[in-house]
Amino acid sequence: AGPSALHVLKTLVALRAHLPENGPRVVLDLSHPPNERLIPSLAGSVATDVLSSLEFSGRLLCQCLRHPGISQSYRQLLSDAIGQSILLYPCPPSRVGQRLGSIRQVVTGAIVLGVLSNGKTSLLAWHQMLQSGDELVVLAPDLEQIRMNGFPSWVEPRFGEHDPAPPARPVSVLIVGWNEGVLSLVRELACYRQEQFELTLMALLEAEQEASLRTICGENTSLQVLAASLRQSEDLARLPEGEFDRVLLLAGQHHDPAVADAETALRYAFLLEHNSSFVVELHEESNAPLFGTSHDVVTTDQVINHMLAQISLKPAFRALHEELFTYGGCELVLLGLDQLLPGQDLPPDLSWKQLSDQLFEKGWLALGIEGAEIQLNPPEQAQFAYHGKTRVLALEAV
Repeated sequence: AGPSALHVLKTLVALRAHLPENGPRVVLDLSHPPNERLIPSLAGSVATDVLSSLEFSGRLLCQCLRHPGISQSYRQLLSDAIGQSILLYPCPPSRVGQRLGSIRQVVTGAIVLGVLSNGKTSLLAWHQMLQSGDELVVLAPDLEQIRMNGFPSWVEPRFGEHDPAPPARPVSVLIVGWNEGVLSLVRELACYRQEQFELTLMALLEAEQEASLRTICGENTSLQVLAASLRQSEDLARLPEGEFDRVLLLAGQHHDPAVADAETALRYAFLLEHNSSFVVELHEESNAPLFGTSHDVVTTDQVINHMLAQISLKPAFRALHEELFTYGGCELVLLGLDQLLPGQDLPPDLSWKQLSDQLFEKGWLALGIEGAEIQLNPPEQAQFAYHGKTRVLALEAV
């Protein structure tokens, strides 16, 4: 456990002595996830929710590597105050006893993702019967925009299944820098056994760090470590020739966030001539314009702060975030229509609702569409210039 984890545990012990019985829940952010096993004995009667922002941020960066551009949706989805957000909508008494799939047909102003029932979140569970006290998991600008009009049809649309994606060529990834989140990132990549990753890590590692990293690499992941910090142009000579499919620039570790982001910008300048697809992790959002608009720029501190705020208000969001943004269960994907609806020619006058219905029948819950940026929850009658490479943000059951 690092000093920050010990500080959190000490704070919990101090709070335990002062919080009343049945007092507020305490959200703990542990940098060392195995320490979670200590929480029950230290917390006593204090109700707690435990997560590791360092591990979660690594898993988010993994999804950015797999789906270029998906980070555009994170700021909205992980906040309840910006654009379209993941919200919990109390199930009206008149809808108790109906199936979630039938409710989806009559909701306007929102996209229904699932249901929170008895403290358990179930996404894409269209056959689940709604009970008193349930909350719908929805994507909407705010709860006031949501309406339920009329009654569902007798025949519910079937949520279909799609064939697994065909094997793709290995994806080459250059990772520059180091923090403990890299372990989480590589562990997450190893879960996607049908995908191949060729990782090159440029960082000054201790032997123990490199050994830990190699231990968690899966059969689908190769790893080359280059001992350099990329703070000077001469370090570029250490890199293999050719362009990487993706370049991940990790946030610098300098104690001054502005200096750390300046180091990241320098590395970006060194690599930009020979690489075109970047994932950039920053400390301060104000520095994002330095990297243009065509890359994934993730201010992990901001994302984590939004996430912690949501969990502190509604503990169920912890499991919901795990489900949406990490491997397994239901996952967000950003894929082209040629991958989502292979072999189909779409008419130019197709509305967003019509497209969503077609995707639903193939096992995809459409959440948004990519233009200059990702537009979440478009109006049902909105029309777009569809072509094979048009990408849709969708939720699928893995």
